[in-house]
Amino acid sequence: MKKILLVFITVCMSTALDAQFMYIYFTGRDTNNRYVQLDSVRVTNLSQGWQATLYWPDTLLRIISSPNGIEDHEMSGAIVQLSQNTPNPFTGTTSVTLNMKEEGEVNIEMTDLAGRLVGTYHENSMQPGAHHFRISAASTGIYFLTALANGQSSSIKMISHGHSGKSLIEYGGYEDFFNKNNPEFNDKGIINNTFHIGDQMEYVGYASISGAHAESFPLLEEPSYSHVSQLMFSATIGMYDGLPCPNVKMLTDYDGNQYNTVQIGNQCWMRENLRTTHYANGASIPLGPTTLNATTAYRYYPNNDSSLVAAHGYLYNWIATMHGPYGSDSNPSGLQGICPAGWHVPSEAEWLQMINYASSQSAYICGTFNGNTAKAFASQTGWSSNYYDTCTPGYNMTDNNATNFSAYPIGFLRAYGDTDNCNYVSPGTHARFWTTNETCNNHIITYSINNNLMMLTNPIAEKWDGYSVRCVHN
Repeated sequence: MKKILLVFITVCMSTALDAQFMYIYFTGRDTNNRYVQLDSVRVTNLSQGWQATLYWPDTLLRIISSPNGIEDHEMSGAIVQLSQNTPNPFTGTTSVTLNMKEEGEVNIEMTDLAGRLVGTYHENSMQPGAHHFRISAASTGIYFLTALANGQSSSIKMISHGHSGKSLIEYGGYEDFFNKNNPEFNDKGIINNTFHIGDQMEYVGYASISGAHAESFPLLEEPSYSHVSQLMFSATIGMYDGLPCPNVKMLTDYDGNQYNTVQIGNQCWMRENLRTTHYANGASIPLGPTTLNATTAYRYYPNNDSSLVAAHGYLYNWIATMHGPYGSDSNPSGLQGICPAGWHVPSEAEWLQMINYASSQSAYICGTFNGNTAKAFASQTGWSSNYYDTCTPGYNMTDNNATNFSAYPIGFLRAYGDTDNCNYVSPGTHARFWTTNETCNNHIITYSINNNLMMLTNPIAEKWDGYSVRCVHN
């Protein structure tokens, strides 16, 4: 069975005459809620540029704050706090942690978007520490979870993409991390680097799991009061679906344009179309002429309208996309092409990997045929309305974009059998993207979402055509 290792971090504040300390306590767990020995933990202060590594068994880090750089947030911190559920969005069941600073009576309520109470949990006396819960949703939709204790409350919003048949709040275990009498709470790992409230911290854990070395996904946070966070060593495929990629939430191209990312399965994609005017090495990509060209790299305004670029990117011919004359049919493609450093142009195999994954997830399938996933990738705006079928992007657009891929129908540029004139397909009906795959007759495989088709298609294109580009993280 594939194991998931959790790292739990407890942050405590204390006051000294001329400085304060922040304690970060790390411990591991597997999917059966058993403790797992951590080999080491790497802690990085991204704001101030220092890094520290803790080695087993010294898994308590003490950070010394600057005298004027921190307030006593222990006293002002919340008595009760719900962590954001993971995964979110979720299909059927998700996990959440309730952090209690003081003992008290606890009520937890789960309501739907209409305010209806769908689940409850009550405890007369809950001890300080981290209490874990499993949350199940009866149907798709938005839910709110609220915990009330000692006159305070904490709430989170949860998004369900599937259903488990019933709504439940189930208790999943307890950890007494706030008790310094805990024999595991030993004060050994002291780091004399400064810390200020608002600093962004990154935690990465390392452990041996089934004889193999494992590295966790980085966790970014700005700690300011006592709480428990969890860091996944091996994410269940799909747990981050629709969310910014855990390791790369944003990326920046040579021009300084910033792009959002989205995790789909175990792939990290750009959530927006590329709009750079330069390659990663600084070489310029010229704006295309009125005639098409199969040998020179060009970029084009969508629908020949420069105002569309900021929101929907440029169209590029294939030579510009590849940054050269050759393609690839590998997975991953291995070709950076026009993409920023650390990213590459996807091959047909990488597109198929994403599409096949979506076809295996009920939340992304429309109707009874698992190939009907076009709506799951299409944006919720911009499509020309149609009434061909409920599973097409142009029908009831509010049901689109379950994956958060956000493919907007910006149109494309092509020539009908010659290279004489630019012929723009205007926005509203198509979103088309390049792959790195070249066919035996020098055509290029693309991927297309159509406003009146239920599936993604892969039409071939000429090298001089102008299509959108999405990059995949290396």
